[in-house]
Amino acid sequence: MQIDLSVLVTIVLAVFGLIGALIALIYRAQVDSVARLQLGIDQTGARLDAETGARISNHDNSMVRLYGRMEALEHEVHRAEVETRAQVSDLNVTVAGFGSTYATRRELEQLREDSGSRRRI
Repeated sequence: MQIDLSVLVTIVLAVFGLIGALIALIYRAQVDSVARLQLGIDQTGARLDAETGARISNHDNSMVRLYGRMEALEHEVHRAEVETRAQVSDLNVTVAGFGSTYATRRELEQLREDSGSRRRI
């Protein structure tokens, strides 16, 4: 059985064509697979970015509330210090007044004793 050269060339080209088509299909399937994986990675990255952004935003809001509360407490402490200082100052004036009154009474009693009068005020 003799095969004509043109038939042989046709068979070889057909085989190479089939191999080429098979390689193209495999290549296209791999490209599609990589594209799906890349899409999944991009979607996961976007979801993680959104979740991270939300967590950072919540943390920032918590910190703002915390610092606001700390400032309010500092103002409260400062107001209490000013009020306490004012009360201590009033108390010092009152104590000084009592001390002055006591000293004056003592001086008067001393003067009376010196002058011979024992009468109390």
